[in-house]
Formats: sequence, C-alpha cells, structure tokens
Amino acid sequence: MRRALQSIMLVLALTVASSSVLAQGASASDWPKRPIKVIIPFPPGGAPDALMRIIAQFVQADLGQPLVIENRPGAGTTIGAQHVASAQPDGYTLLLALDSTMNLAPQTIKDVRYDPLKDFAPITLLARNTGLLVTSGEGPASKTYRELLARGKAEPNKLTYGSPTVQGRLIMAFMAKKKGAHFVMVPFKGPPEVDQALLTKSIDFGSTAYATSRDLIASGKFIPLAKYTTNPIPLYPDLPSLADEIPELGDLTNWLGLFAPAGTPPEIIDRLNRVINTLYADKDVQERLEKAGMFAYAGSAVELGGLVKSDIERWKRIIAEVGYVAGE
Repeated sequence: MRRALQSIMLVLALTVASSSVLAQGASASDWPKRPIKVIIPFPPGGAPDALMRIIAQFVQADLGQPLVIENRPGAGTTIGAQHVASAQPDGYTLLLALDSTMNLAPQTIKDVRYDPLKDFAPITLLARNTGLLVTSGEGPASKTYRELLARGKAEPNKLTYGSPTVQGRLIMAFMAKKKGAHFVMVPFKGPPEVDQALLTKSIDFGSTAYATSRDLIASGKFIPLAKYTTNPIPLYPDLPSLADEIPELGDLTNWLGLFAPAGTPPEIIDRLNRVINTLYADKDVQERLEKAGMFAYAGSAVELGGLVKSDIERWKRIIAEVGYVAGE
C-alpha cells in the first residue's frame, strides 16, 4: 500500500510539473494576449513617466497590446519593486527601475523585501541621465569643482550642500572624506526642490538632474561645476567629471532599465528586448528622449544584468568607506 501510494504521488508530482512547463510554454508562445502593466515606482510626471509614454505607443504597435502605466511610489522606489518581484512571471507585469532601485535601495533602506539579483529578470537598459553638481550663478560658493573642494577643506562646515537622494549624499560624503573637506548636508525630496533652494540661495551648491537644470544653466542662473557621468555631454563639452578628482567614483550615470519578475519565460524577455532595440534605432525616438533630458540606451539583457552587479559592488565599497548605516 505504501509503495503504491508513493508511486501515485510521484506520478501526480510529475504531471503537475509537466503541466506547469507546458502552460508556461503556451503562454510564452501566444504572449501577449492582454495589456501589459508597467510599474513605475515614482509619482506621476517626471523623466520615468515621460520615457514610458514615448516608448508605449511604439511598443503597442509592435506587440498589439497596450502598455498600461501604473505609478506605485514610496519607500525609495522599493514598494513598486517589491510588487513586481512577487508578481506572476508571465510577462504581464514589468518594472521600470531606476539604478538606485537595484543597486542602492537594498543596501540603504531597512526591511527591503527583494533581492535585485535573484528576484528580477533583466530585459534591457532604456535610458541614461546624469546628475550635475551646480551652484547659483549669483552665489559665492565657487566657480569650479576644485575650488569648491578646496573651500570645503579650508573652511569646514561653512558651505551647505543639497541633495534629493541618498546616492547624492553618499557621493558627497565620499568625496569630502577623500579630500579632507567638510560640508553641511541638506536633504531634499527631489531635484526641483534643490533647484528652488539654489535659486533662493538657501544652499550654496547642490546635486540636481541634467534634465531639470539645463535651462537654468542656459539662462545663467546656475553654474555647472561637475557632471556625474564620465561620458561627454554635448551642451557642456568642457565640464569635468566627479571622477576626474576622485577616480574611485567611476561613472555615476543614472540609468533606467526594464525588468520582469524572475522566472519569466526567456522567449518573452527576448521579444521585449528586440522590440526596444529596434525602436531605439529610430533617430526620431532618440531625439524625443534627448528633448526630455534623457539619452537613449538599450542593449542585451545580459549587459543590464552585468551593470546591476557591478553597480552593487561599487556602492558596497562607497558605503563601507563612509560608514553609512541602513535607515540613516
């Protein structure tokens, strides 16, 4: 009786397993049959929304199903990410993730319930943006990046620095430690708030987004001191990179990437990747993204996965160097 029962249980287990594989294969072969939801872990508006709305109309034409954008902000983008990490891996729930969603939030926010390397399947990089270190055009802070660091050393805790992200605060803490400088950190909710504080001279210098600050730079209200990326910016060909003074920082380009829950069929990942890469070959799309303050990048799923891994390791080193504790 026991052997018979064991045999029956084995057959049932194999049947369930094979049925699951067959169902997954079938769902991948006729995907998509309904709208695809893209979770954006930010409030409506801003660069992520603009990016997906530009992409959505082209992707719908190729796939025959709309991309439905759902904003799930909160907890440093981790609420939206956790939702996708626990979603069915059927290709109908995707995540538009900022780089910090994957490489920094799990290391700096307490009780994050996802593993960026185990719980997601990378699809493709979508865009890169860069932060800028700027000061008011009328402010006394400094006119160059090196002068700023020198003043921070000669006049400790005199200059105030504003940043909308933990990333920006970690970068400045790392730079200050390497150069023996001291600044007063002022946290903000987003780049627009940093820009406003600079305009009203509430802070001396700050970290802000290229997309939000370029018009203020063009009008002379802001002076760019350095860029976070090591790549050239056509509008500012002579602007130094943070890495010029602190090589250990490397390229600090912000990026946006598309992810699915781990276990999503490879056929679905590959098809989404091909659609995006084909779309990005269109110069009109590239120009539209650049006007929105972003630079179009795509590539393979493997490349995006490698980028996540290398970024995680870089931030581990920076966090250890400055002694940051999760939740601070």
